[in-house]
Amino acid sequence: MKYRHLWALTLCALLFVRPSYAADACPFTGQTRVLQVQMFFGQKDQDGHPISGLAFAKFLETVVTPRFPNGFTVYDGQGQWLDPDTRMLTRESSKILQVHGPDSADIRKLVNEIALAYRKDFHQKTVGLVTNESCASFY
Repeated sequence: MKYRHLWALTLCALLFVRPSYAADACPFTGQTRVLQVQMFFGQKDQDGHPISGLAFAKFLETVVTPRFPNGFTVYDGQGQWLDPDTRMLTRESSKILQVHGPDSADIRKLVNEIALAYRKDFHQKTVGLVTNESCASFY
């Protein structure tokens, strides 16, 4: 009877603790665990004026590239969002920035800096942010 609590604790540990090798496993040889970050940049300012391709290219050159010099991907999107202040539905083009890196305080800091710079430079209320744990290799 005195070992009943120890048995229950051991059973809980077996049920809820994942082996470390499962978290580190990637499906392809040479891949490593990374944080995948997608940032969604609306292409209209708060007054509804479009952000020029030249202005966005300069933003990538001066803000994003210095923070992610090893590379990133940008692609076009089309979406909509509900403005929490006005409750108006807004449809607009967007640019989606995708970066990968080790999940660390450094990458979180860099992503926050990019989002804050975009909001300030282009008078945006928000920058969308989606993150996922993933596996990656670039060969």
